[in-house]
Amino acid sequence: MIANQCNISKEYLARFFKKEMELTVENYINNVRAEHAYHELKHSKNNLPPTCNQ
Repeated sequence: MIANQCNISKEYLARFFKKEMELTVENYINNVRAEHAYHELKHSKNNLPPTCNQ
């Protein structure tokens, strides 16, 4: 989906991203998700299950 929006192949995006960021697109997305969850848990009064479902 990201590659389509940039009008490039997913293979090119994967190679370019890995070269520039030194991690895969999937790992980057997972890191962003983990950071978001961490901040949600740290600054929220919700219990764990509602935060996990976001």
